Amino acid sequence: MEMGCIRPRCEAVHQRTWRRRSVWPAVASSMLAIAALTPGARAHDPGYIVHNLGTLPGATTTIATAVNNKGQVTGYCWYPDTSRWHGFLWEAGSMTDLGPALPDTSFLAAGINDHSQVAGWMIDHTTELEQAAVWANGVFTPVIEHPAAQRSFANDINNAREVVGSAVVPSLGKELPYLWSNGTARKLALPDAMVSGQAVGLSETGDIAGAGWDPTTQTWTAIAWVGPNHTPRNLGSLAANGSSKATAVSDIGSVTGWTDVDDANPAAFLYRDGLMTALPSLGGSSAHGNAINEADEVVGAAWHEGSQDWHATAWRLGVISNLNGILVPGSEWDSLTEATDISDIGEIIGYGRHESGDIQSFLLEPLLTLTTPIPGNSGEVNTFDCAGATPGNEVIFVYGFNWGTFDVPNCPGAVFDIQTPALLDSAIADARGHAVFDKLVPSQAKYKVVIFQAWEPATCDVATAVMWTFY
Repeated sequence: MEMGCIRPRCEAVHQRTWRRRSVWPAVASSMLAIAALTPGARAHDPGYIVHNLGTLPGATTTIATAVNNKGQVTGYCWYPDTSRWHGFLWEAGSMTDLGPALPDTSFLAAGINDHSQVAGWMIDHTTELEQAAVWANGVFTPVIEHPAAQRSFANDINNAREVVGSAVVPSLGKELPYLWSNGTARKLALPDAMVSGQAVGLSETGDIAGAGWDPTTQTWTAIAWVGPNHTPRNLGSLAANGSSKATAVSDIGSVTGWTDVDDANPAAFLYRDGLMTALPSLGGSSAHGNAINEADEVVGAAWHEGSQDWHATAWRLGVISNLNGILVPGSEWDSLTEATDISDIGEIIGYGRHESGDIQSFLLEPLLTLTTPIPGNSGEVNTFDCAGATPGNEVIFVYGFNWGTFDVPNCPGAVFDIQTPALLDSAIADARGHAVFDKLVPSQAKYKVVIFQAWEPATCDVATAVMWTFY
């Protein structure tokens, strides 16, 4: 796989109702029954359920490229008998064949919005022409049409049905970045000295991420097109005369991608508030970012020296996680190779090496996961955070001092791992699936060992209990 290739234009193989609070039978003790403060924003690594998306009948390789906030996934499958790619739409364990638009064509799906509309491109295997298109309700609509273009690509689509991509025009010797909106394709402006470009990522606010080519320096440079006029912004590189590419932009304007770095391997980056920062890698190896959500959580891949292979990775608060760490012994996966997208509720998709020998795709669904109190000290305000909840749903936090079992109210078969749990507090899960509140832990709690647990009444999901000693 080409290092830092623009999602999803990589070589495929070289690549969760508001609810009233339930009545709780126990009364919180005076130690922690104190007024909650304003919720704060925190993030931590949740646990995951690993879903194998499977493949279409007769297909082998499956590449997942995009996930929306409804948990729908799109991408493409390889049919070895016909040497053709078919786009797919996966939802709740079922994969739909988007098929090629015409005979002897392929369709590579690249982006999906919350209306189940899919952006990608068709390949005519007779003429070898490629045409950007949007699939919706079984109908393909050509987009980003240029009269002299030999190839055009649709890389992303937002809920306003805006599409970004590019068109290759041989007569000009250029690849031109485009925005398609309301049935019209508009070429995006490039910074001075750049003659070609690619528009790759698109936010719900209309900001665009991509890259431009400077023939003088022979470098690609990350670009963000921002504001209502899509003004191009040169994001630069972390190496003198080095290259960089932006692959995705969040709804709050943060950008990720990859950049050359002086005296180091190419790195994934987070660009925020006018500053490009290199994200950590796995032991100093190369890395690249493919996608970012509104919580500035980035996913991509990093080179793993031990296995001599790419490993799917995630970065939260600037800390890298090797997603292969969630695989258990006996897993059907040999490795998770590339994380290609992350939704605003924290679902991660990508592909990896399956035990069958094929390249297959995965969806990582966050489990309800409770972190230990932050910072964990008595006499201070502590943050309690439960990740993996349904956005908008109430999460109830309980505590106790002894391990045991206790039936969860209104959830037959569900139990707490606490002998006599007491109510701590509750919080509504935000758009990222985090239920968070702050609470002052009094100094009398010093050296107390407390067990915490959380549950979501609407779904009866119960988080694994955590134990903490306050200092």
